[in-house]
Amino acid sequence: MKLAPVVSAAMFVAAVAAGWISTGQPLRLHWTSTDPSSPPTAALALPDRVIALDTLRAGFVTYQRHCAGCHGEAGDGRGPSGIGLSPPPRNFTRGAFKFAAVPAGSLPRDEDLARTIRHGLAGTAMPAWSLGERELDAVVQYLKTFSPRWRRETAPSASEVATAPDPWRDDPAGAVREGERIYHREALCATCHPAYTADAPARPEPRAPVAHLEAAYGTWVLSPDFRRHPMRAGRSVDDLHRAIAFGLGGTPMPTWQGALPDRSLWALAYYVRSLTPSP
Repeated sequence: MKLAPVVSAAMFVAAVAAGWISTGQPLRLHWTSTDPSSPPTAALALPDRVIALDTLRAGFVTYQRHCAGCHGEAGDGRGPSGIGLSPPPRNFTRGAFKFAAVPAGSLPRDEDLARTIRHGLAGTAMPAWSLGERELDAVVQYLKTFSPRWRRETAPSASEVATAPDPWRDDPAGAVREGERIYHREALCATCHPAYTADAPARPEPRAPVAHLEAAYGTWVLSPDFRRHPMRAGRSVDDLHRAIAFGLGGTPMPTWQGALPDRSLWALAYYVRSLTPSP
């Protein structure tokens, strides 16, 4: 038996005890649980409302059952099932979200979080979850306990993020032609994404996507090549318009709403949709 570790531990305990005795104060032991698997104990006060404790506890149960394995019990993206996943599971403590119909960098609205949970993210380990409406809402609210951003900021209102309806529904072919022009000559999307015409930008490999550091998530990613990469948040025209108009939070993909007319953004969505392979 090796006595050195035992002797060292004994000396440490003795030193602590001596220090306590010298204070002349009675010994009081306090046990504070830091177990992130413990259910919430209080309501959550947001700038615009209060989320009831019952809702948070219901969301906690759903999160522990379906989400903690990858995202971690503390919401830090370090769950045991998330090790080695690429892209890594979202770290909710950062309060940064990619896929939302809000300007890049803003907090998402409840419907944005619900959409990601309900439909999943193509090409990742995030599946589509079939949850009832109350269960889905509860876990959306529980996610807000992980980051202090929710206690000091609010997501944009519906009126702030409203967009014009699709003007190309009766002329999708025309939208594709116009979208191709905007992609290569006006928005210059091929600066990061591949060029799909001979009119390529001046960079080393214009028909290859560019790698970017997503600082908010601490990972490197390729800007999608629309002909071969899955569209994370959906490949419908509406899904693509949302991503183009509002950008992807925490990434170099900017918010285009306001920079180009809505008609141009819808045309871009049609053009990108024409490039994506069928599932």
